[in-house]
Amino acid sequence: SAMAQGRTGTVKIGINEELSGAFVTVGVPPAAGVKLAVKEINDKGGFVVGGTSDRFQLIEVDNQSLPASAVAGMKKLVDEDKVTVVFGPTIGALALQAQEISVPAKVIQFSAATPWQQLGHLRGSEKPLLFGTNNPIGLTAVLDIQALTQLGVKKVAFMSLDDDTTKGNLPAFQAAAKAADITVVPILAPPRTADWSSYVTRAKGENVDGI
Repeated sequence: SAMAQGRTGTVKIGINEELSGAFVTVGVPPAAGVKLAVKEINDKGGFVVGGTSDRFQLIEVDNQSLPASAVAGMKKLVDEDKVTVVFGPTIGALALQAQEISVPAKVIQFSAATPWQQLGHLRGSEKPLLFGTNNPIGLTAVLDIQALTQLGVKKVAFMSLDDDTTKGNLPAFQAAAKAADITVVPILAPPRTADWSSYVTRAKGENVDGI
């Protein structure tokens, strides 16, 4: 077989995800998905390209839900580990900074980051190795509003962190809501906010039908 006759090699791929910190619930699931896929492929003997049987070597970086750690982690994966592909960060604000390292290094990067869509990073030929894994933000907003409409919501609080991810999400949500005659009350909290009780109280004070 080709696998028996060809050379064997290793393809290094990285994970740069929120494995701890404020956004751990966002970063752990995609990291687990990548690890499962790598295990399944390697358990089957890897994959063959041009007569070479390759296996994946997975290198994980915990960006601790912090922009500086996401950048440092990307530098490590690119400069020290020499990966060819990186999955993450998932949080848009972190992915936005991490791609400043991956793009000039010509490393393929996958992320669900909505700011990549908003800023046009996924269009044209300027950054061809960035791949978005999220639905178009406009479509997501329309689906959200359709659900709110079915629930009879006329006034909704948009509670989120005041960061680049929200800046990518909010305008599309507001546009879809306006088209459906739904009022949006943005309630934004400082990045890394952990206690949302006061913001929920504020939303109740606005007499919203949904959050």
